[in-house]
Amino acid sequence: MNIRIWLVSVMAAGFCCISSYGGPLAGVGVRDSALVGSIERWSVGLGAEWMNRDIKFSHNDQTEEIEARTFELFAGYDVADWLTVFATAGSTEFRSSDAVEYGDNNLKFSAGLQGNLWRTEIMDPEFMTGTLTLKSVIEFSTHQIDEEDEGIDGYWMEYYLAIPVCYEIFSDTPDNLQQVPYSLAISAGPVFSLIDGDIDGLSGSDSGFRGEKSVGVFGAVDIYFAHNFSIGCQVEYINSATIGGSMTYHF
Repeated sequence: MNIRIWLVSVMAAGFCCISSYGGPLAGVGVRDSALVGSIERWSVGLGAEWMNRDIKFSHNDQTEEIEARTFELFAGYDVADWLTVFATAGSTEFRSSDAVEYGDNNLKFSAGLQGNLWRTEIMDPEFMTGTLTLKSVIEFSTHQIDEEDEGIDGYWMEYYLAIPVCYEIFSDTPDNLQQVPYSLAISAGPVFSLIDGDIDGLSGSDSGFRGEKSVGVFGAVDIYFAHNFSIGCQVEYINSATIGGSMTYHF
């Protein structure tokens, strides 16, 4: 049993208890590169996200902070050993910064691609044995806003791009599928998130809006308790923190 994996996994699990869901980055997707190996083709899972973002209205340049909670199901299919197509469907609860409670549940959908651009194996020193992978994630999502009690109606769309570097350390070797936990993956990198939408009622009139900022950073941790089962968490910061987590099963 590799003690270092257990120690780091316990620390990461504690972090996951504090935060949950990070979108498609946490768990979903292929775990190999374009040039090495292959894995099973399907991934399914559950996710949740708590988002905080500042938006700016087009008609008066007013800035408003919004919060959203998203709960979703997601599925991914490996069209190649290095490329996954994924989709999500779920619900979004929305509120502005001055609201006490979240509004009604509304629909959220998304689709995207996750690819492994490059990978290398780290063999020395022994305690750092693992793989280093450069990934890319592209996602388009749409969220409905329909709050009858507050007189708010609208939608927003998000265009998302991330280029994370992922380091995965194995308990034993990648070929030992019986090892528990199997591996620990840590990811970090830049993120680009463009929010564009329209709300009727929040600012006193029908107005288009965009996210005030669109460039940020994120970090994510995935614990593979088995080679095909993982729990992940993520923290993203653009102009405020967004936290999330996921649970994924790889067929």
